[in-house]
Amino acid sequence: MLIQGLRAYDAERPRSLQEEIGPSSAFTCAREVWHKYNKTPITNKETNILPALMGTWIHKGIEEAISHERVDPFGVFMKEIEVRQGELPGHVDLFIEHHAIVVDWKTSTKKRLKGDNFPDANYIYQAQIYGYLLKHDKGFDVKKIAIVALPRDGGIDDIVEFVGDYNEEVALAGIKWIEDAKHATEKPAPEKDARTYCRLYCDYFDETAKVGCPGMKGRNY
Repeated sequence: MLIQGLRAYDAERPRSLQEEIGPSSAFTCAREVWHKYNKTPITNKETNILPALMGTWIHKGIEEAISHERVDPFGVFMKEIEVRQGELPGHVDLFIEHHAIVVDWKTSTKKRLKGDNFPDANYIYQAQIYGYLLKHDKGFDVKKIAIVALPRDGGIDDIVEFVGDYNEEVALAGIKWIEDAKHATEKPAPEKDARTYCRLYCDYFDETAKVGCPGMKGRNY
């Protein structure tokens, strides 16, 4: 009952229904982006949806928590902003205008957030693209990006943050990566391990490679 309910709920989420490619795809897997853009039929219907669902619920909880008058008494936090440039849509978690900083909430595991693992290229490029979209769609002056990550398997003391300068060149490089992946004349090579990522998380995993992608097959596959 629970699993059936979770899958039905996930199928109705805006993120699940979104067909356009957004900033979160930057520097992930070009093959996966290509399949989504070209509307390849979904071949893997048993993906592990729980981390994404937990991320959605935590984002909603954060929005509610920082909307409280004790945290934001003057209503200066700008939350859940829809932005767009051409075919590139975005959904900014938080923008603090008087600090000119865009904030992106992340949920992950303690292992992924340790040391040099955090923030990875995907997190950086995504936040920079959000800054670009805020600047060029909404006209905001963006000076900083912040990535704040909450571990699903950790405690409050395990929350980590990264703050850096907004860099338009980095944002444009991320946008170019997305466009190159979408419009590749041939299917990009698989970039993720079939055993640890594709089978669990990719809608287009297909061992036969007849429709979807077989992924990279490691030694332990």
